[in-house]
Amino acid sequence: MAKLEYNVISNPTLDAVSKALEDKQKLERVRNYLGASAIGDECWRKLFYNFRGVAKRDIPSSGLRAINDGFMQEDLMI
Repeated sequence: MAKLEYNVISNPTLDAVSKALEDKQKLERVRNYLGASAIGDECWRKLFYNFRGVAKRDIPSSGLRAINDGFMQEDLMI
């Protein structure tokens, strides 16, 4: 299969919005509960560490947008 090349054009406004979303995420407090999506995980150690806030990971701005979109879709469905 032929390799496709993409020319990515940077947009300063979108880059600033992405940075603001990621900076806002860093200010959020660690949750003191397990989310419903985490409960089904097979690894009990991972669940424990997530609950205790040991392994906080940063979500990229594209993921944050997808999560926010999901929240809006839930409100629409309700």
